[in-house]
Amino acid sequence: MNDDLNHERPLYADKMVDLYNKGYSFEQLSEIFRCDGFEVVLCLRHMSVIENKPIRPFGFRHKNIS
Repeated sequence: MNDDLNHERPLYADKMVDLYNKGYSFEQLSEIFRCDGFEVVLCLRHMSVIENKPIRPFGFRHKNIS
C-alpha cells in the first residue's frame, strides 16, 4: 500500500486523521479525497501504533503512484 510514510504525503495524512477525529465517516473521507486522486482504504496495519503517528483505521493510495 502506498501511504504518507512512503510517499511524502504527510499533509494529506494529517488532514485525513484530523477529519476522522472530528467524526467524518470513512465514506465521507473517501468522497472528499477522491477529487485529489486518492483512494482511501481500510487498512488494519494503520490500526497498530506507529511511533509519533496517530492511530487511524485507514490508509490511502494515489492513482498516479504504482
